[in-house]
Amino acid sequence: MTKKEVIFFDAGAYGPYVKCELINDQLESEYGDFHGDKMLDLKVKSNEVKIISFWKKMDEINVWNWNKTYNDEMAITDGFTWEIKLRNRDGKSKYSSGYEKYPRNYKKFITAINKLFEIKIDFWD
Repeated sequence: MTKKEVIFFDAGAYGPYVKCELINDQLESEYGDFHGDKMLDLKVKSNEVKIISFWKKMDEINVWNWNKTYNDEMAITDGFTWEIKLRNRDGKSKYSSGYEKYPRNYKKFITAINKLFEIKIDFWD
């Protein structure tokens, strides 16, 4: 039986933020700038080929083995936080979050999010 897919990514710091989510058949993303002003509010119809490609990329970067948390205890208090919630059609799921610390292949995840949601986010390098 096919499980309901979950694709959720939320990240931000003091000011800039991004939120990407699969809601029904829509890929919805929202982005705010360094002043916290909404700069982008985009809804794109999900595409079967792109969704399958996204899940293949998640397998390739092995997001399923990411730690539950990545926290830099020595980081400044208004640093960058992020959170993902994923569940593919087979029911494989992952919840992971972090504060000023990332898995080694985090940028590959961001590239996959950009491609799927047709956006360009990169303010957390």
